[in-house]
Amino acid sequence: PLNVRAGAGLGFAIVDQLPSCAQPLLTGNRSADGLWVELLSNSGNIGWVLSQYLLTVDDAASGVG
Repeated sequence: PLNVRAGAGLGFAIVDQLPSCAQPLLTGNRSADGLWVELLSNSGNIGWVLSQYLLTVDDAASGVG
């Protein structure tokens, strides 16, 4: 599972975990360095995850040919 944190950094508490097939909603907020994105998890928690672990619809579509 992917840890969802209370803030944009590893020092923040884990507020939720996402399974690999989860489809959370992105809020559009990013950390100042662009590494973390804010999302709304399937269980209703708002938190932050490292963007490198997410695959967006646009990313997935670019791989389909």
